[in-house]
Amino acid sequence: MQALNNKICFPLLGVILLFCLIQHGDSQFGCTCYDCQTILTGSFVGTWITMGTEVETGGCLYRNYQNGKMIRSCGNNLGSILYQQCFETAPNTCIEPPAYATFGYDSRTWDGTQLVGSSVLYTCNPPKLISGYNGSADYAIYCAAQYFPNWQGYQNSLISTSLPECV
Repeated sequence: MQALNNKICFPLLGVILLFCLIQHGDSQFGCTCYDCQTILTGSFVGTWITMGTEVETGGCLYRNYQNGKMIRSCGNNLGSILYQQCFETAPNTCIEPPAYATFGYDSRTWDGTQLVGSSVLYTCNPPKLISGYNGSADYAIYCAAQYFPNWQGYQNSLISTSLPECV
């Protein structure tokens, strides 16, 4: 009798486990990733724009370009968060980099582009030094995704309208 119970019990547990996995998978695949969504309620109110396709980001990764925050948001009609699809697009250029003379630099090398991957090299000629920097005469900033549309500087610092001073 015990052997008969085992023959019935193990396949039944396997079917139940498989059903649970399928149900769990369905809830993830039930997401709708819009290019843009406006969240209307909850702690993430605002406009969120996709950071890429589901394959590129692992699914429904959004950034709010007003505050720089990122979230994963599964668009479906379940739950208490209200949202609506929107049609805004992400900015595609960084802000204008800071003027070099304002911060005491002698020059900057820049090709004028403001796309992700662009860089600007500021030069601080001796005997002046860059405040709080490593002793180099050059300070580089990058148009990078981390702070986009702002620029990124030394040790991942946010560069928007200011630079370390050349004094």
